[in-house]
Amino acid sequence: MRSEQKNPDFGRELTTIEGLSCGWHWLIVIALASLFGPMRAGAQAQIPVHIESTPPGASVFLDRDTPDALLGQTPLVNIRVPAGNHTLIFRSPNHDEERLAIFVRRRRETFRAVLDAHARLELIAQNDSANGANIRIDGQPVGLLPYETNLRPGRHLIQVERDGFVTFHRWVDLEGGHRMTLPILLEAEQERTGSVLVAGDVSGAAVYIDGTPRGSTPTVIDGLSEGSHRVEVRADDPSIEPFVQEITIVSGERVALNPQLRPTHEETGTVRVLSNVPGARVRVDGNEVGIAPVSVDELTPGEHIVEVSAPGYRSNSQPVTVSVERQSVISVELEPGAAHGGQVIVRVNIDGAEVFVDGESHGAPPVIVESTRPGMHSITVRAEGYREFRHTCPVSVDESCEVNAELRPIGVPVRVIADVPRAEFYVDGEARGPVPWEGSLPMGGHEIEVRSEGHESYVARVELRPSDEPRVIEAMLDEGNFDILSEEPVEAAFSHVATPLSRDLVAVDASVGWPFLLELRLGIGVLDFLDAGVAIRTTFYRLTEFEGRVRVGFRPVRALSLGVVARIGGGLGGTEEETEQELEDEGRAGMQAEPLPVNSFFFSIEARSTLHFLSTAAFTLFGAFDYHSDRYAFNGESNECRYLRGCREESNRIIDRPIDILLDGERLADERRSYARLRVGGTIELSVSSAFNIFATFEGILAGLVGDVIGETLSRRPILGDIFGLRVEDTELYGRLGFTYKFGS
Repeated sequence: MRSEQKNPDFGRELTTIEGLSCGWHWLIVIALASLFGPMRAGAQAQIPVHIESTPPGASVFLDRDTPDALLGQTPLVNIRVPAGNHTLIFRSPNHDEERLAIFVRRRRETFRAVLDAHARLELIAQNDSANGANIRIDGQPVGLLPYETNLRPGRHLIQVERDGFVTFHRWVDLEGGHRMTLPILLEAEQERTGSVLVAGDVSGAAVYIDGTPRGSTPTVIDGLSEGSHRVEVRADDPSIEPFVQEITIVSGERVALNPQLRPTHEETGTVRVLSNVPGARVRVDGNEVGIAPVSVDELTPGEHIVEVSAPGYRSNSQPVTVSVERQSVISVELEPGAAHGGQVIVRVNIDGAEVFVDGESHGAPPVIVESTRPGMHSITVRAEGYREFRHTCPVSVDESCEVNAELRPIGVPVRVIADVPRAEFYVDGEARGPVPWEGSLPMGGHEIEVRSEGHESYVARVELRPSDEPRVIEAMLDEGNFDILSEEPVEAAFSHVATPLSRDLVAVDASVGWPFLLELRLGIGVLDFLDAGVAIRTTFYRLTEFEGRVRVGFRPVRALSLGVVARIGGGLGGTEEETEQELEDEGRAGMQAEPLPVNSFFFSIEARSTLHFLSTAAFTLFGAFDYHSDRYAFNGESNECRYLRGCREESNRIIDRPIDILLDGERLADERRSYARLRVGGTIELSVSSAFNIFATFEGILAGLVGDVIGETLSRRPILGDIFGLRVEDTELYGRLGFTYKFGS
C-alpha cells in the first residue's frame, strides 16, 4: 500500500514551466527580428552589379567624369554601386562618349551600353596648290592639308581655303567604323571682272580706260576689274570736247555709257529689232527700249549697239548703223542657255523661316533667286526654336542650285528612368527606345509614355524648355509579373505561390490561425529556380514547431506556375504533471504524479499550382503528403484521459478496441505515435503595395494513410486536440490569415 505523498512545489513548478515556455517563444521572435534588421540594412548598402559595353574595354565613371569616380574598364563583374539612381559614363578611344541612366536596386543586375564608333576621315592634296592649305570642318579651323582625324558619324562640311584660290566646299556623310579618303583640288581664283558699253552720238570716237586706248565707239569692253575706272571718249574733231566719267565696275555686271559729244541733230533715223525669241528684251546703247519686235526712233546717225536678252537664253549683242530718215532692220538670234548664271531655289519643311543667300535676306520660303552669278553660294535658313540650316552649292551657266532645307527643332536633353525593367519609351506615340533612355527632344509640349508588359503604362504631358541640364523623368509603373523568374521585381513577389522568390529577394510572413495561433516565416531567393526558408509556429504551450524548407518551381506561361515544397522540422511542448485533484478524481489520491513530456518530428512534400493575375493577386492550390511522429500521452477525446491511469474504459469506448494499458502507475505501452496523412488546400494572396501582401490559407486533411497506435489508419493528431481544454478533438480543418513584408537584399 502506497503512502500518500503531497508535493507542495507542484503548482510552482507548473507555473515556472509555463513561464519558461512562453518566454523562449518571444526570444525566438526577437532573434528573427534581429536577423531581418541587418538584412534590411544590407539592402541600403552597396549592391554588386555587372557592367558591360560594346565594344569592351571602355572606361566607366559613376555620375561624374573625374578620376576618383572611375569604376574600371568593361566588363565589370560584381562591381559594388550604391542603391538608387545613377549615371554611368562610358569612354573608349575612337568612340562617342555614352551616358546611361540606371536605377540600382537588385544584386547582379547587368547594365550595358553600346558606344558608337567614330569615322576616320583623311584629307589629301590632289595638286601642289592644295598642300598646306587651311582646313575647316563644320566651320571650325582644324589644321593644314594633308590631315587625318576621327569624326562622329553623320554629315560634315569640309572647307579648304588658300588666298588666290577658290575655296573647296564639300559635304560628306560619314559612317561609324568606316574610313573615307577625300582628295582636295584647289583651282586658282579667276579675277572678278565686269564690263562697260560705250556708245555715244559720234561713231569712231576713241575710248580710253584709265588712260589706255580700248577701241572706238560704239564698243563693249570686257575684263575690267572690280572697282573704280576712268572712262574717256575723244572724237576726231578737235572742236568737240572729250567725254570723261568715273565708273564703278561690279563683278558680273555691265555699265552702259552713251555720251553726247556734239549738239543734238535734228536729223535722225530708226532701227527695228527682231528676235527668234518672242518677248525678248531689247537694249540700244545700254538703254532698254522694249520687247522684240520693237522699233526705236530718233536715233542719231551712226553706229549703235543693240543687245537682246531673254530668260533661259544667252544674251547677244550686235552693232547697227543708223542712217538719216531711214529705218534699219536687225534680227538678233538667241541661243538657249542661262544668261547670267542659274537660279538658286530654296524650299523649307516648316513655315515661318527666313532664307539668306550669300548673307542677304530673301524672306520666307520658297525663295527663287534668278540669274545668280556663277560660283559657290551660301544658303542659310533660320527659324525660332529650330537649329540653323547651312548649305553651300555651286551655280554655273548651265546649272541651278536647288536646296530642300530640313530644319530640326532645337533639342532639350532628357533622361528617362523607370522602376521596372524592360520598359519602352514613347514620345507622341513614336517609340524612342528602351528605358533607361537619354537623348534630346524638341522644345514644346509632348505626350510621353513608358510601357512595360504586365504594368499599367506611365503617361504624362510635359513642356520642354531650353536647358543645359537634362530634364529627368522618373516613371513609376504599377506592379506586374514577368515571365522570367530571375527578373521578377519586388512588387510582384508572392511568398505562397508555386514559384520561388527571385534571387536575393526576402519575404517575411506573420499570420494567426488554427490550430497554431501564431506563425512567423522567413524566405529568401537562392537561385532562379530555388528558394529556402525557416518558420516557427506555436499554440502557446501545447506545442511549438520549428521548420526548414526549400521550394523549386518554374513558370511555363506567364499566368501559371508549378512547384514543389519540401519541409522538415520538429517541435517541443510544455511538460505537465497531474494535479492533486486529478489524482483524487482518478482514485489515486496520495500517489506520485509523473511528468508527461511532449515533442514531435515531421517532414512533408507539397505540390503546388498557381494562377497569377498580373501583379495584383495569385491563387494557389496544393496537395501534400505529411508524416508526423508525436510524443503525447492521450488516449481519449479529452484531457481527462491523457494520463496513464483509469483510461481503459474511455479508450475502449473511443477506439472500440482494447489497448494495452498498464495499471498501478505504469505508462501506456506506446507513448509515441506516427501518422501519415494527405492534406489539400488553397491560398489567395493580394498585393496591397510595393512592399506588402496579405494572404489567407484554408486546408484540410483528406485522408489518413498510416496510424501505428493500433494498426489502424488515423487522420487526427491527438497532440492538436483539446488545446484549450474544450474537449475538442483535432479539427482536421485549418486556416490562417496574415501579411507579407518583402524587400530586396
